[in-house]
Amino acid sequence: DKEQFQSSLSKGYALMKEEKFDEAEVAFQKSLEIDPQSKAGQQAIEELEVQRRTSLTKSLKYKTSSN
Repeated sequence: DKEQFQSSLSKGYALMKEEKFDEAEVAFQKSLEIDPQSKAGQQAIEELEVQRRTSLTKSLKYKTSSN
């Protein structure tokens, strides 16, 4: 269902903004269950991985500079 797909994607992006990466991944995976061929769903997962790495890098830099 297209509406559920959009809802899952929107929820995933909102969670990703809050850096709730695991929860965002669940939402994006749900969107892909609804439409496995979706380029938007696949792109969302890729963006999530980039955000995860960026966040991890920032936190590592912070830990290093605060010592």
